[in-house]
Amino acid sequence: MEPAAIKILILEHDPNDLELLQYALKKTALPYVSEVVQTREAFIKTIQDFGPDIILSDFSLPTFDGLSAFKIKQELCTNTPFIIVSGTIGEENAVDLIKQGVTDYVLKERLYQIGPKITRAIKEAEESRKKELAEKEVARKRKQLKASYKQTRNLLESISEGFFAANKNWTVTYWNHAAERLLLTPKEKILGKNLWDVFEAAVHTRFFEEYHRVITEQVPITFDEYFAPLDRWYEVTAAPANDGLTGFFRDVTEMKLAQEKIKHNEKRFRALLQNSTDGLTLLSADGTVIERTPSAIKILELDFSEESGKFRLDLVHPDDLSAIANACEAVKMQPEQAQLIEYRMLMPAGNYKWIEANVNNQLGNPAVNAIVINFRDITERKLAELALRKHTIMLNKGEEMAKLGSWYEEINTGIGYWSEETFRIFGLMPGEIVPSKEAYFSFIHPEDLPEVEKIIAQSFAYHNGVAMHHRIIRKDGEIRNVYLESKFDSNHNTKEDILFGVLQDVTEQKKAEENLRKSEARLKEAQAIGKIGNWEISYATGKSEWSDEIYRIFGVEKESVEPAAETFTSFIHPEDLELVTNTVNSTKEKLMPGSAEFRFFRPDGEARYGYSDWRYKIDKLGNPTSIFGILQDITDKKLAELALEQSEAKYRSLFELSPIPMWVFDVETYQFLHVNEAAVRHYGYNHDEFLSMTIKDIRPSEDIGTLETTVQTNARSGIFHFGNTEHILKSGDIIQVEIQSNLIDYEGRKARIVLARDISERLRYIEAIEDQNEKLREIAWIQSHVVRAPLARIMGLTALLKSNHVPDSNTLELLNYLVDSANELDGVIKNIVKETENLQKIA
Repeated sequence: MEPAAIKILILEHDPNDLELLQYALKKTALPYVSEVVQTREAFIKTIQDFGPDIILSDFSLPTFDGLSAFKIKQELCTNTPFIIVSGTIGEENAVDLIKQGVTDYVLKERLYQIGPKITRAIKEAEESRKKELAEKEVARKRKQLKASYKQTRNLLESISEGFFAANKNWTVTYWNHAAERLLLTPKEKILGKNLWDVFEAAVHTRFFEEYHRVITEQVPITFDEYFAPLDRWYEVTAAPANDGLTGFFRDVTEMKLAQEKIKHNEKRFRALLQNSTDGLTLLSADGTVIERTPSAIKILELDFSEESGKFRLDLVHPDDLSAIANACEAVKMQPEQAQLIEYRMLMPAGNYKWIEANVNNQLGNPAVNAIVINFRDITERKLAELALRKHTIMLNKGEEMAKLGSWYEEINTGIGYWSEETFRIFGLMPGEIVPSKEAYFSFIHPEDLPEVEKIIAQSFAYHNGVAMHHRIIRKDGEIRNVYLESKFDSNHNTKEDILFGVLQDVTEQKKAEENLRKSEARLKEAQAIGKIGNWEISYATGKSEWSDEIYRIFGVEKESVEPAAETFTSFIHPEDLELVTNTVNSTKEKLMPGSAEFRFFRPDGEARYGYSDWRYKIDKLGNPTSIFGILQDITDKKLAELALEQSEAKYRSLFELSPIPMWVFDVETYQFLHVNEAAVRHYGYNHDEFLSMTIKDIRPSEDIGTLETTVQTNARSGIFHFGNTEHILKSGDIIQVEIQSNLIDYEGRKARIVLARDISERLRYIEAIEDQNEKLREIAWIQSHVVRAPLARIMGLTALLKSNHVPDSNTLELLNYLVDSANELDGVIKNIVKETENLQKIA
């Protein structure tokens, strides 16, 4: 793809210098487009319309100069690089310009430097822009963090966290009820007293150090620390206040103990992984092996030095490389979906092992940050599957459709018949033995034989059929599960009784049943991960059934409680019990699904949040036979919701207390939705007047069109807006304001929050400075160009006369006198120009 053309704005009045500059630009081979201007007005307009990537400016122009152009650039496009291109700038001026922020300078006799300097300047500007964006994001997050710790006074006594305030002398000025409870210190023993006198044991601890850091550095902090006198852990958030600091704290002892338990469980889990028969490999995003478990190294028969490193694609069978590549691509494209693949790996002995691998993309999981490959050696299974496929092919040649072996036996003669499938079930070639009851019995597993003989004997005695499962041992010694079904019938021709039957190999069905059992076990694991348990109550028996996760949610051992409706409700918070009971009764009357959120207590006293959803089983007559449902521990979700509510309350406090006018308006109707006290004071309208107005009411009529376009454009894009405009006060005075705004959701409405800073005085001051600078520039131009030009011609003519003619001594003396006078006058002009430049710097 072709690189985008660089947009270059050139400020130059001399056509010869411009031609040389453009020639130098073409020689750089940089893709670019350019605009050339000579005046202030053209310069400002081109910046706004052209949007240059870089500006090249002469240092001195007839009515304009490089330094003024740079200052205008700073106001209109701060991050755009600015390079001075001049032949008379001088090293002192160049250094001074660089100090003021000019990106670089190029002397006109060294225009070959222009290409590298443009490239470097644009690169540095892009890096600066990225850095500025990053710094703004950091500042925004820090601002949110500080705001989150400011709490309005009317909430302090109702919160469960301890809160205190102290001045710079450490005198405690506020101590809420939770602080009394958590630190076992009543208000009367601490209010008005020095914090460290009351808690002497905390001196020289982290509490002491961190609180002093808040005061000294004026930064908010959050930390956990153990307080030995109370044998408790506390989580503390402290922030600087106007005259000291404030702090929130809560008892996190139970959480600390739980974290220790989690660490212990993680160690145990890793030990299980290290000793598992399955292999586990962790890959980085580029395919490098981060870690292999010992079992993985053992399965692949690698050296233990290869615990990490290469994936060893060189050992994969060539025919299987595509399967691995496809699986890797699939988990990259669909990270949420694991891939199951099979492939062969070359062993040191030259044989191949079959590997079954489950590839799971956990790069997005911060706790893992890897592609997880769980694999096992399935060589024996693959060999068995291969043998089974070959055996299946032979079976398909016979009774392919039925997949059942059929047989019969004439009761009186004992003559029997087995189909080819029946022979194959026993691992025999068709006709390999004589079919008979005795032959059948010879294959029955010894542990099953007595029961089978007993059932068959009863079948013959009562002349009825059988249906049963049992095991057989095939000729090759393999144990299989079979299903036998038979019934008696009579041969109408011979009047002989015949026993007909079918024999089916159900080994795979048995395996499926085993897999089902394993699936149920995995369901239990899933419930534990999701903290979801299921329950059911039978109306016929009154008995209840709970999954294992229900017991874990309630924090009880399975053997310690009897599952019952009464047991379930005994855990529910007394204040929530009536609501849950009424909800259940209401849904039962209509036999409709229902759900409820409630609090519950564990036996250790811990309060948690639960969610239950239930349905009814109904018989054919429309009567309920049972109620069943799920219970989910939603404590983490509820705590997050409560934290969000607190954060919103803190934000409102920050809005109201801001010293700068702020308001929120509806982007569809332009109606004021909320204003702070600073806006009321500055603009002269009271709250009710503001809320009856739109933002159009404080803008001059000629600005309404621009206002509507800006609001609608920003509403669609959602971008942060920054700019200057005019506002009308209630008194009718017009002020210049700097506007900053951003898109928010306000009580379900699409709105923008606005911060309006009055910059009228600042703009008047800047205008006065610019007028003074303009006069100084005119003086400097006349001195450096108009006055010095005739002098330069005199000096040139004098030199020409001296070089072309040999003057007599008197004439030579006059010429030398003329040269000295010209040099003296040139020095005077330079000093005047220098002093003028110094005056400009001071201005």
